[in-house]
Amino acid sequence: MRSPLVRIGLASTPWLRPLATALAIGLVGALVAIPLFPRQVFMGPPWGTYGMNSQHQGISRFAAAPLQVIKWSTPVDLAPPYDSGGDLLIHYAPPLITRKNTVVITLKLPPLSAGLPDRFQAEGHSGVDGSLLWTMSTNYVVPPHTWFPACAGSIVLRSSYVMPDTGGNVLFRGSADASSAPVQQLCFYGLGNYTANQAWCDANVFVSSPIVADGNGNMWFSYWVTSTSPPAGFPAIGEGGIARLNTAGVGQFVTATAAAGGDSLITQPQLNCAPAISPDGKSVYAGVRANTSYYGYLCKMSAATLAPQTWVFLKDPWTGNAARVLNESTASPTIGMDGDVYYGIFNNPYLDSHGWLSHWDKNLTSKGAVGAFGWDDTPTIVPASVIHAYSGDSRYLILSKYNQYAGFYYSNINQYSTGENKLAVLDPNTAGTVDFRTSLSVMTEVLTVLGITADDYFRSIGYPNAVREWCISTAAIDPFTRCAIVNSEDGTIYRWDFDTNTLSEKVTLAPPTGEAYTATAIGPDGTVYAINNAVLFAVGPS
Repeated sequence: MRSPLVRIGLASTPWLRPLATALAIGLVGALVAIPLFPRQVFMGPPWGTYGMNSQHQGISRFAAAPLQVIKWSTPVDLAPPYDSGGDLLIHYAPPLITRKNTVVITLKLPPLSAGLPDRFQAEGHSGVDGSLLWTMSTNYVVPPHTWFPACAGSIVLRSSYVMPDTGGNVLFRGSADASSAPVQQLCFYGLGNYTANQAWCDANVFVSSPIVADGNGNMWFSYWVTSTSPPAGFPAIGEGGIARLNTAGVGQFVTATAAAGGDSLITQPQLNCAPAISPDGKSVYAGVRANTSYYGYLCKMSAATLAPQTWVFLKDPWTGNAARVLNESTASPTIGMDGDVYYGIFNNPYLDSHGWLSHWDKNLTSKGAVGAFGWDDTPTIVPASVIHAYSGDSRYLILSKYNQYAGFYYSNINQYSTGENKLAVLDPNTAGTVDFRTSLSVMTEVLTVLGITADDYFRSIGYPNAVREWCISTAAIDPFTRCAIVNSEDGTIYRWDFDTNTLSEKVTLAPPTGEAYTATAIGPDGTVYAINNAVLFAVGPS
């Protein structure tokens, strides 16, 4: 869904084989020379966290099956909060998938009575037929918001599961596969501090991002605090920050202010911004902001201690103004195999809803080119060898949402945006494309694909080429069949075939719905997953 700031009204491929087997027998050719997961011995679950892994790279270790039928589906919201225009402005947690093919979702439940908050429970479903295996309740309450944020957990180690709980706590379930398992409550500022001040903590401390885990049982997430008057003797957790926990419940935290080098205007992390861990496991990256969206930083911290390492003030690359860091967005840092960091920011001034994709080296020095889209987008990594049409020098490319929302007037060029919404594969190291809105040189377009479903509303008011938006926050990349699995607001899931640059397969999931962007995923049996209109769909062969 466009930004809230302005609203108008290979069948021959053995797809069941995991990446390790494919590499061993040479199915992916040049991929052998470009490791997808360098320096990472732990392979983890098939889809363990937001963006698949703790770098949010989105590269599946299993090939996607043919997209032919809906195998099963299950709601992720029993009371979807449609607005007056029928749009669904809520971020749903992505599905998580274990090695044993258990699919873990977060189900949003309606309040017990009027005036009470929405409730959540985690559910484990069989990836084969969707049958319910287990449930786990949580007392989690979302922080203050405009667009409804996600309650998003993570698979920890090989098969455990963690999800947000009340008061900034998390719940750790010993198994994500077993029908029953022990559950522990863990607290980053100390469980004793929580129990001694439970009422204040429950009312004022919130997990504010998806939880991200590594292969050693460490977990990171951001938190918000809505009171500036903590109880006497309470740890100095500030108004928000980044937290770390291990499975023994030992925690650390760093305030957003400290992470940004002590800038007192910085008070909290960006809502929904999942921390990203460097490929060597030594550093963690997150976005932070002031009480206004017009002021924010991208920060690098020690993954072990959360000690601040470096930080960079975010600017609009066209105007040089402070970039906007929006709490309605789920944009999170993505880290490439070389340690480069990519983070979506928003325009200032507004211009339209495209934003920019900033590009940094591991020390947050500006590098390469910027991308021409960054709004509510966590880009995914495409190994360069997967794109046969590419002949450049970059080891990997970037898949980005590339919507051009209809109805915006660009006074600098006396032209309106057309609504020709696209996806793009971009070269992050060359600036060979000129952004038509600003004349800024941006990441080179390697491939683009246009949506195929007409947007009847915008066509009826004078935008004859308008198509429905691509509805993707983070996409699933299949390096075996060389494609991406992508979701659209037209209610359809598509396979974008990189060899032919076509939308080669599709399955209709739901009626067209304006909604906040969601993630796609691929399971160990090749089933692909997408959320559309508050329902998780499992799609595969007939």
